[in-house]
Amino acid sequence: MSLAAVRAKHAAVSLAGKTAIVVGGTAGIGAGIALRLAQADASVVIVGRSKQRGEEMIKTLSTLSKTAKHEFIACDGALLGNAAAFSKAYAAGHERLDYLVLTQGIATMQGRTETGEGIDEKMSLHYYSRMA
Repeated sequence: MSLAAVRAKHAAVSLAGKTAIVVGGTAGIGAGIALRLAQADASVVIVGRSKQRGEEMIKTLSTLSKTAKHEFIACDGALLGNAAAFSKAYAAGHERLDYLVLTQGIATMQGRTETGEGIDEKMSLHYYSRMA
């Protein structure tokens, strides 16, 4: 199958009526995934630390889909309590979740940097928060 054929097939995908959470969707790979989901008409919930970048992404997503609704929810996923609270709040306030995309991360050369919960920030964000 040619690359052009794959692109054409992917362009025809419709996710209308589906809802996706993209954790880490304010930048990098997560932002790219959020954009593609919105192009396919999925409703996208972006979860991240930066309210400014989140709101900018929501404006951009809104221009890509006609019927889907998008929202930003601020959450520092490096704190396990925040990740657990987000999960409970989302379940209480939303009817569905079809896709969960976990792209949160940080790039740092620092050694151990503890969170307020006493856990290494990188391990918490990259590993533990995925299970909170």
